[in-house]
Amino acid sequence: MKTGPASRALGWFEPYALKGARTVPRGGSGRKATPLPNRLWRTFKYEDVYLRDYGDGYELRTGAKVWFNHYNQARPHQSLGYATPAEVYQTPESHGAQPASWARQVGLQWQIA
Repeated sequence: MKTGPASRALGWFEPYALKGARTVPRGGSGRKATPLPNRLWRTFKYEDVYLRDYGDGYELRTGAKVWFNHYNQARPHQSLGYATPAEVYQTPESHGAQPASWARQVGLQWQIA
């Protein structure tokens, strides 16, 4: 088991991981559990959290914002044909994406806000 600031910052997840949970409660009454995308979470931990000495939750949150911004805006993804998620989101049709069949039936077009 890892020790140190990074492991303490993620320590809240430990009880769920030990039980083999794939979801973590979001808190609040009546809310459903949120599925954790395991690969993304693992990548974030190994590429950022374990490499940095975050002193507290504020630093971790700030670092996470920077990392996820880079992950979505600048980092090419093999599964997306080496495009970034932002590129695919902005021009989905140029990356082979098509509207869902129900959207075609009701005549919806791609709309980027």
